[in-house]
Amino acid sequence: MAEQTEMEINEVAFLNLLYACSHSGLRDKGLELFDMMVEKYGFKPGLKHYTCVVDLLGRAGSLDQAEAKIRSMPIKPDTIIWKTLLSACNLHKNTEMAQRVFKEILQIDPNDSACYVLLANVHASAKRWRDVSEVRKLMRDKNVKKEAGISWFEHKGEVHQFKMGDRSQSKSKEIYSYLKELTLEMKLKGYKPDTESVLHDMDEEEKESDLVQHSEKLAVAFALMILPEGAPIRIIKNLRA
Repeated sequence: MAEQTEMEINEVAFLNLLYACSHSGLRDKGLELFDMMVEKYGFKPGLKHYTCVVDLLGRAGSLDQAEAKIRSMPIKPDTIIWKTLLSACNLHKNTEMAQRVFKEILQIDPNDSACYVLLANVHASAKRWRDVSEVRKLMRDKNVKKEAGISWFEHKGEVHQFKMGDRSQSKSKEIYSYLKELTLEMKLKGYKPDTESVLHDMDEEEKESDLVQHSEKLAVAFALMILPEGAPIRIIKNLRA
């Protein structure tokens, strides 16, 4: 039997536990750990701990509790914690709170393009297309530019870059043709494209076409084309992990 060693419990350990609870849907356990960190071990929560708690509550649908946590914490909130709540508003289609949170972010950084995109997504999820147009117009008026999503795939020391709808690759024609074949094959096996994630006012066929053009899908298709069967595929993206 392996010898057990004493491991130091610190703020970083609790941060990882909170993160794990958030992504596992363990709302009550996460809140219990947060209280334990403060009351039992006497650690002072940092902004990252609070952000994890807000994410935990937001994913669970406890949006009012998440907002109350931000407004009551002794640390000044940053754009990240507010955007975490704004993402939860998108998940649960809470347009009223989203507007309120959006204003909080603008007070900190009026040029934060992500908050405009998130608010537009909230309205799009609720099929409020006029509000989506107004947010996009506001971005244009304030000259706020949306950061483009880019995916990278490295193979034999060469880095291949992909953007949404990208056709600059030398094998673009083959990539799109291969993606079309894969999609047809998946549909035969019961796959149904999640067109709810396409946040634009268009018909179902256009939405499916839009989904195919995402930078990650282009990168994965290219990787599948050139790698041997069973080889791991690692895609890097600038906007999220």
